[in-house]
Amino acid sequence: MTHPADRLPMPATRFVELSHPLYDNMPGFKERDREGREVYRTARVEIVRTHEESRPYLKDGAQFCATVVSFRTALGTYVDSPFCRWPGKRDIGALGLDDLILPGVLIDAKGMAPGQALGAEAAPPPARTQGAAIVFRFGWEGHHATPAYRQHPYPSMELLRRLVADGAKLVAVDTASPDAPGDMAFPAHSHLLANDVLIVENLTNMDALPAGAPFRFFALPLPVQGAGSMPVRAFAEVPA
Repeated sequence: MTHPADRLPMPATRFVELSHPLYDNMPGFKERDREGREVYRTARVEIVRTHEESRPYLKDGAQFCATVVSFRTALGTYVDSPFCRWPGKRDIGALGLDDLILPGVLIDAKGMAPGQALGAEAAPPPARTQGAAIVFRFGWEGHHATPAYRQHPYPSMELLRRLVADGAKLVAVDTASPDAPGDMAFPAHSHLLANDVLIVENLTNMDALPAGAPFRFFALPLPVQGAGSMPVRAFAEVPA
């Protein structure tokens, strides 16, 4: 029997991919380990048992491939939880779906210069900001995995403070960070995450987001307890 709700007209929508894939030996970054040694972090995808190797253990022609994936959790397109910056605050495993599936508001800031700050005048009206994911399109994805990618524009602290005050739940960028390039104090991360505003970095395919049209933003990590950051499948639901 058809439920009455099944007959309600639904608006036509489509989904837009916004995330970089993870793959073996993808472009990563250098950092210092606990002993002070410089190490290179990337993703590793290893086949630990091939289809052929699995056959002797199975029956009736069944065969499976087994893989192990390891990666630095701040790699590719990923979300930062408050715990990433602040001990004692929520980690990735504590985030709910209501934190990660949100109405999206696009701020189109293409054409800015490297290292240029976007001012508070770009803030959406408070009524649109409340409870939303604020998505910045700087047009920087074309520089991904090049030296120019790190010299990106960014939202000013005045703008981010406005977004926090107006009730934003998430800030997402198509750059390496919402912080100014080279600012090792990370004021944007500190302020946003202190106020429980999540951060998504390294979005791609941003030109597929329609300017001015409503959309829903999704950034879905594995719910790993104890993790500060985690790669996400980021995508948007937009009008068809």
